[in-house]
Parts: sequence; C-alpha cells; structure tokens
Amino acid sequence: DVAGPWVVEVKVADDHIGHVFAAQREFGEHLQVEFMLAANPGVTYKGEIERVASHAERDDANGPTVLVTVRFDKSRIDGLRPGASVVPRIRCGRRPIGYVWFHELFEAVQKRLLF
Repeated sequence: DVAGPWVVEVKVADDHIGHVFAAQREFGEHLQVEFMLAANPGVTYKGEIERVASHAERDDANGPTVLVTVRFDKSRIDGLRPGASVVPRIRCGRRPIGYVWFHELFEAVQKRLLF
C-alpha cells in the first residue's frame, strides 16, 4: 500500500547484529538510522529502528542476515518508489578509532583461532 506508512528493510549480516543488540541495551530499542537512496546519493535521511527480527535468515548473496525494520517520515523524501535501494548506517554509539578500524580483524581471530 503505497499510500500507507513506509519502512526501510535492512538486512544486517548475522556477524554484525551483535553490535546493534549491544547498542539497543545501552541506548534503547529505537536506535537512530541514517540512510541514502542509491538513486540520490549525497542526500541523507533519518529514521529509527522499529523492530529487529528474532532470527537470522539465509541470504544467498550475503550469508545469514537479520532483518531490521526502520521507520521514517515519508513526507520528507521526494520520489519514493517501492523496492528502492538504500545505503543505511545504524547509529550504535561511539567507539575508539582503533576499535572501529580493527574490530572485524579481532572478531575473526576470536572466531577462528580462539574458539
């Protein structure tokens, strides 16, 4: 129903969803999300997490993912169309720059060598 409320559906990789859960515990369930329409890069829109799926689903292109639903005010965006691609950024808080740059490496070592 294009006349009703719209949402952005974000498929978050299963190995990254832990950061979202940790931020929800720290800041509340409705984290802020910024996104750009792939057809209109450079213009940022805002929304907030409405819900996070309770389970991961298999995505042939990306492996296991968790569906995150983001609500936003559709009146602020011109030219919306169903199925439009977006580039999202979920605000999970601030971390030291070393963590931001190297957390994936550290997590890979944890999974492959220490577990």
